[in-house]
Amino acid sequence: MTSKTHSVEVEITEFTARFLWRGLRPFVASHLSKRCNRCILSERYVTLDDEGVCSECRAWEAGEAERGAGGAADAAGDRARLDALLHDAAGPGQYDALVLVSGGKDSAYMLHRLQTEYPSLRILTMLVNNGFMSPFALENADRLLKHFDVPHITLKLKPEMAQTGFRYVLTHLDKQTAYSIVDLMDACFTFDSAMQMAARLQIPCVICGLAKVQTEYVYGPITVELTPAQYKAPLVDQLGVGFDAIFNAAQMPFWYEAPAGPDAVAPRFVLPFTVWDPSEDEVLREVERLGLLTRRRSRPLVTNNALIPVIGMAEVARFGYCSWEIEFARMVREGKSERPYWLNMFEMLEYSTRTGKFVNKTVDETLAALGLAKRDIGIGT
Repeated sequence: MTSKTHSVEVEITEFTARFLWRGLRPFVASHLSKRCNRCILSERYVTLDDEGVCSECRAWEAGEAERGAGGAADAAGDRARLDALLHDAAGPGQYDALVLVSGGKDSAYMLHRLQTEYPSLRILTMLVNNGFMSPFALENADRLLKHFDVPHITLKLKPEMAQTGFRYVLTHLDKQTAYSIVDLMDACFTFDSAMQMAARLQIPCVICGLAKVQTEYVYGPITVELTPAQYKAPLVDQLGVGFDAIFNAAQMPFWYEAPAGPDAVAPRFVLPFTVWDPSEDEVLREVERLGLLTRRRSRPLVTNNALIPVIGMAEVARFGYCSWEIEFARMVREGKSERPYWLNMFEMLEYSTRTGKFVNKTVDETLAALGLAKRDIGIGT
């Protein structure tokens, strides 16, 4: 995949979503499903009532009072646990925390808050490049590292490792019953790379910037941290096989196993966004105010890797909707994401899947790098 192709198509798509799609919508309506008038969910996923409101929005309304009761106490307890964990994270080695960065807005926001609220935390940052990263994200990461002036490691997955994992999940989408198995494979690559590095350097915790809504959607109502078994379970459970059925014996040592021995450090995997829980706009405003990233260069479409449109189109082709719609619909419901932008984005994804517009070359080139074509994952068949 050429970074130029990805950059051009992403810029056009982002501009269209933000400024043009509303005017184009009436002309492409025959390609689009009906969506909830309050969130963004498609009729392909959920039932819409006579007012055009989905059953999930109705359920959300019904449970609003119950959510308010006891919420503040739970949040205070979670904050205390996070503070205790990070204040006590004194490693025997050179660093106390390995912080995952991606070149996106969330990791920029997270790194700033960690340095501000836990100034004694000795941080090593790490970027895991799966081979399909956005050139904008890589530029952002370089800028952030210069700003924060922290020690850093970049790890790039071996192409054969990435190809084995991503080919398998893309050609087994029939196994998917919940969150994207392709994105989960990518997460496992990143998380286990970080855990391996932290264990090797005797760093007691890995810190990751997964949003609270995404964490709860994928992993359930966890607080503050995940175990390796917990973050692998959604993928393994959906596939019905372990990693040893996907990867060969030479590839298996890549996967993290808790170290043994009297001096071994088994890192904890910490998720501060489950406690902080900022809105998408709050994160964007803060990173822009601090001069960390511009709003234009911190939008998810711009910083996400080239697998994202492949995943979205493959899911729409197979299921009629994309699993990310569920996550962003909840964020819209909670007032944490803007509805017009995400409505436009998911309508454009649906249109793109049916017509090949917007990110067509990016999808073709990304699949070719994996030895696949659209027909192999059900697009255009």
